[in-house]
This record gives sequence, structure tokens and C-alpha cells, in this order.
Amino acid sequence: MILRPGTFLLNRYEIIEKIGSGGMSDVYRARCHTLERFVAIKVLKDEFADDEGFVKRFKIEAQSAAKLENEHIVRVYDVVDDGKIHFIVMELIEGSTLKAYIARKGRLDFISAASISLSVALGIRVAHERGIIHRDIKPQNIILSKNSCVKVADFGIAGAASSEPLNMAIGSVYYISPEQAKGGIIDERSDIYSLGVTMYEMVCGRPPFEGSTAVSVALAHVEDAPIPPSVRYPDINEDLERIILRCIQKRPERRYNDIGSLIADLRRAIAKEERKESLKKEEEEKKSLKGDTLFYSPVRRSDNVKIGQILDAAPEGRRNYKEDIQADGAQAPVNSQSQIYNRYNNDIKNDVRKDKSDNNRIEEAHRMSRGNNAIPRNVSKEDILEQPDEERTGFDKAMTIAGIIIAFILVFVLVFIFIVISGVLDKKNKRIDTTTSGFIISNSSSESSQEDLVTVPDLTGMNQDLAQARLKELSLQFKVKESVYNDNVDKDYVISQSPGANEKIAKYSNVEVIVSLGTDKIDIKKLGIDKLTAENARNVLESHGVKVTIVEQFDDNIEQGMLIKYDPEIATKNGSVTLYSSKGKEIKQVKMPKLVGKTEAEVNKILKASKLVSGEVKSEYNDTVPKGSVISQSTEENAMLPEGSKIDYVLSLGPKPPETTAATTAATVPKNYKYVASIDATYNISDLVGPGSSTTSVNIMIRLKQTVNGQNVYTTLMEPRKITGDTILPIRFRNIEGAYGVDQGTVEVVEADSQNVLKSYNVEFFKME
Repeated sequence: MILRPGTFLLNRYEIIEKIGSGGMSDVYRARCHTLERFVAIKVLKDEFADDEGFVKRFKIEAQSAAKLENEHIVRVYDVVDDGKIHFIVMELIEGSTLKAYIARKGRLDFISAASISLSVALGIRVAHERGIIHRDIKPQNIILSKNSCVKVADFGIAGAASSEPLNMAIGSVYYISPEQAKGGIIDERSDIYSLGVTMYEMVCGRPPFEGSTAVSVALAHVEDAPIPPSVRYPDINEDLERIILRCIQKRPERRYNDIGSLIADLRRAIAKEERKESLKKEEEEKKSLKGDTLFYSPVRRSDNVKIGQILDAAPEGRRNYKEDIQADGAQAPVNSQSQIYNRYNNDIKNDVRKDKSDNNRIEEAHRMSRGNNAIPRNVSKEDILEQPDEERTGFDKAMTIAGIIIAFILVFVLVFIFIVISGVLDKKNKRIDTTTSGFIISNSSSESSQEDLVTVPDLTGMNQDLAQARLKELSLQFKVKESVYNDNVDKDYVISQSPGANEKIAKYSNVEVIVSLGTDKIDIKKLGIDKLTAENARNVLESHGVKVTIVEQFDDNIEQGMLIKYDPEIATKNGSVTLYSSKGKEIKQVKMPKLVGKTEAEVNKILKASKLVSGEVKSEYNDTVPKGSVISQSTEENAMLPEGSKIDYVLSLGPKPPETTAATTAATVPKNYKYVASIDATYNISDLVGPGSSTTSVNIMIRLKQTVNGQNVYTTLMEPRKITGDTILPIRFRNIEGAYGVDQGTVEVVEADSQNVLKSYNVEFFKME
């Protein structure tokens, strides 16, 4: 039932707007006028509201969920039956679902995914401690509020729906546990599995198992191994991946025994990551406090030296090089790297020449380097002792030229590697010879460098994502040559490869593989179509690439439209299957006999002989057809119709007698007397209209009914008028004058459009002068 804005439930909850819809319910934003707050109202859809067993489970589960109080659980305020409307009044959360958040972000980082998972687990733990299993943990049932609070919703509906068929809601099947998919016994570990699937989707952006039908996804939960998250995204946190893979184990005993163990592991993983980030931050702060670092390059030492702040204060007994430079009137800035480095280097050499022990002097210089963090550790003994000052400039020039030559060689090598990767060169191993004239490419494979060759791993029987990741580690290219059906190799697994395993090939070479599309044989029995309608079975088979033909036939035991059988039982993709659909019990056709002019007793005998049954019998006045005989029949004579069909007919009451009215009756009675009655009552129109009565109106009239001389006589007490459905109609008449000599009557509340009597009140008349 759709509730329109403005509708009141229980004269308390005003519907504001519809904000969502799911497989079992519609959700509305509403205002509670008793407590003056906004709430969410979840109303069961009509197909579930008519199922007494479902409604009973729904109420029990929702009442249990109402007892749960936790910051990570959506509060349930009330569970209500209002006629055929069954609804839950819940806390209204302003925010979005986790499903929408993942869709917006693509995939979540470690801290976001782990923190949300921890919050959900904390909420589930409260339910598990009270013996309540959610049974439908999924991103759609996890709400992220605007104030960054994570809440789990739908405990009541999820519990009530636990016994519903698998195909009731495709959204939930992506997250059900294997035992749920098989219809087995479930416990708290089923919620852990569903949470693990949700965590997988958070870090990968999609669930581990996908398919076009609910049945195919459910089978994947039972039979298929999930691809580890790190295969899809290598940057995924190892601890979180370990937690996820443990949660989604096929066998419950291999998962966490309880949600508390999962919570403990999540907290450890988060704490470990926070420590790692803290240490990283501290290390960066330490580096920033050290100032610039002094580097030494053999190409142009003067251009690569950076002097730290320590040079501003020279050690005791040593010279302050910055002051010397300033005193000398150097043109370069005080902190010129080349000037400070050269002056410092010259002093070191002079000290060494004056000292008898070179080694002691050098060790003293290095001790100064360690203490001041300013003198380069890679300044060698030869740099300090043997290099003359006048050779400094020439040395720098030579090193600059050498650097240019090395850069040219590096550019050439990079261009060559790009050509090899692009496939321009021959795939055979080649070598590069250096001659006086330059670089020569040779086709001699025997002379190839062994360092450029790698051993091809065995990829057969490996998932193609894993195979691609393995080749990437070895600097090899993964290429799918073709995909074929194979009865022995699962879908997306490698059948064969070229080059073969253990062969040696050059880095960045292609390894071609043939990947399995899985078997093209389809065991129809495993698709679970036996209890489906033929049309639904057709949809399931066509989603697996099977062509379907439906043949209808009668069956005394199988309901019309349901599947009787199929042939063959093992199909192939792009093959054909014949479905046999029931037409129900075969019913023979009979000819309609003539009933007009027959008496009612004769009609019953004729219908019985023809294997037909009497339907609705009406009576009306007729001047030509004798009283008690049939005037007309609902089905024409000689028409063909199924056995057991109901036949309606009209009987004659004979000629219509003269009408007797209250007016004609009053004319024949003494004028000195009259019969009078009174009534004082009310009628609630909402009893007729139901929920939403304030927005609905009906056409109501009130009349008096009396029997005079064997005929019904009606007197209008209130003319028809439009009245809203939430009106309480007063029925107050102090002086009702009836037919003379009649002391009984009935006051009727009538819906004017249909003339249906809504309410009757008996009244007694008294003779008055």
C-alpha cells in the first residue's frame, strides 16, 4: 500500500515523503506529533503483509530488535499493526548507505574500511549477545550518518525474511553465507561471513562473487574460491586482507568463532597502522630538524655541496670558514657552497701536510664530520691529501664531461629498451657490442646476456589474475591468446601457455595463455528451476546462454504455469532445452443448455446433468414470464464452456404490484395521530476508509427503512453529501415520523454512489396524538 504525503497513521505519525524502497518494504520520512520528532517508518509491502506466517515472524524479530540499544544500531521505537498495514517506527538517520558511499569513492582506504568494519562489528556484537542474528549484513543496511556515525539497520526485517526463497531479493544474495545459500542451519558466523564480503567490497570496490542471476551468485558462494584482494589491488593492507579472507571461509568453523575475535583483530590492525604512521611522521620531523645535508658528487663537487647550519659555528680550535670568506671580500654570498667547501678542503690538506701522522689527521676530520653533520663522509683520503688546489678547476671540467657522456649512454640504452618492448626488434635474444664506431645489434642468441633472461613460471591451472600478477613480478607481459570452453578447467583459469614452463626468455617478452571459459555443460538440476514457473525457468536458462522452447501440456497434479519437466537435463551453452509447462488439470468442454422458461427445480436438474453448477440467482418482476420461471441466463444457449462452470440466471417474480409509499399510506390514516421515533448515535467514517482517511472523501446519505403492507418503504433523513474519511458522523434525529400503524424501522447510513448500507440502527415508533 502506497501512503501519500499527509496520511496519518494511528493519528500520530504524519507521512512526509517516501525516501526509499526495498524488496520487502517501503520507507517513509514521517513526523511524530506526540513527541515532535522526525522518524523513519518502514512499511511491509502488500505481498508480505498478506502472509500471516511472515507477519508473525516480522513482529517477533522487530520486537527483539527494539530491545537493542547501541550507538552503532538504528533504534527501533515501535512495532505496529494497523489493520492490514504492518510497520516499524525507527530512528531517522540523515546520511547515506555504505553502498552509495562505495559507489561514490570507488574503493576505500585502509583506515576508512577498517574503522567502518569495526563500528559494524561492535553493533553486531550487541545483537549476538542477545541471541539475535541479523542474517542480512550488506552495504545497503549500513548507514553512514552526516555526523560520521556508522549504524546497522534492518534487524527485524532481515530476521523475518530468513526463511524466504533465495530469489526474493537479488541485492542480498551477493552477501549471504554458503550455509544460507544451501538452506542450512545458520548462526553468528553467518553474519561474520556477510561482514567479510562487505569488507571485501569496501577495499576492492566490488563483491568477491558476481553473476547475472541470484542462483549463479549463490552457487559461487558455495563452490568458488574468492580472488584475494591483493591480487586486484597490491596496495591493500596485509593485516586487513588476512582478516577478510578468514571471514569469508566457506566452512563456518574456519571463520572467527565469534564477533569479539574479529573486533580484536581489527583493533590490532588499526593500532599497528597508526604506529607505523606515527613512526613515519617522527622520522620526517627528525629529518626536517637536521637542516640541509652535505653531499659530494664526483661530477661537479662545487655545485652539489650544501652546507648545514653547523658551519655557522666552527668547532673549538678550528676556523670559521664563513667569516674568512667575508673577511676576504669574496664576491659570492656568504653561504656559497663552492667557496666554503674549497676553503674547508684546503685547510684539511694543509693540516695533513703539517702533521707527521696523516691517518690521525684524517680520522680527526671524520670525527668532526660525525659531530657536526657538515663534512662529507665520502671525501676520500686522496681528495684531502693529493688533489692540488690548482687542479680543482680542471678536475671539475673533466668530471662534467664524463657526466655528459654517461647521460648520453643512458639515453641511448633507454631508447633501445623502448624499441625492444615495442616489438620492433626480432624476438630472438640480441646483444649489444661496443665498437669504435658505436653500438652494433647482433642476432647471435648464444651470446645474449644471461642477466636479461628469466625463467617462465608454470601458469597452467592458475587463476588468470594470479598468473598476470606472477608474470608482472618477473617483468614479463601477460597476453590472452584466446578463451575457450573446457570441461576440466574452471572458468578464468589458465589451460595452456606459450612459451612453456621453465623456458628462459628475455624480460618484457609476451607469455601467451589460453584461458578457460569454464565448462559449456550446464547441469540444469543445479540451477534450482524445478519449483519455478516455466517463464521464470526460461529466464534463468537464457541468462546462461541456453535457447529455450516451452511446450504446454495438461497435468492433474501441477498448477497451471508451473514447470513440469525439462529435456535434456544436461545442456550446453548456445544449446537448446525444452521446458514443459503445466496447463493445469484438463477440463472437458460442455454445451450450454437452455434454461429460459424453466422453473428453478428444473434448472438445477439440467445443470447437474450438464456438469455445470448454479451461480448467482436474482429475482425481478416480469409481466410476461410466470412467477418462478427463468427470465434470462448468463451464458447463451449452445455455447461451449468448461465443466463445473457457474451459471447465473434471473427468476421471475411475476407482475409488479402497485407501489405503496409512505405518502399513500399516510393519506389513508387518521390525521389526528402519527408514529414517531428518535435516534442519537455516531458513525466513524474512518472505519470504512482506513489509513489515509484524512485525504479521502465519500458520498454519504441517511434514510429510514420500514416495511409497509409487505413492501419496503424508504424515507430520506439526510440528503447525500461529501464527507472526509476522518469525520465522526452524528446521527441525531429527535422527531422521525414513520408510516401509520408501523412501530418498527431501521435508520441506515448509506454510501450514495453504490447504495451500499454501511451501518444500520433499529428504532421503535410510538403512536402520538
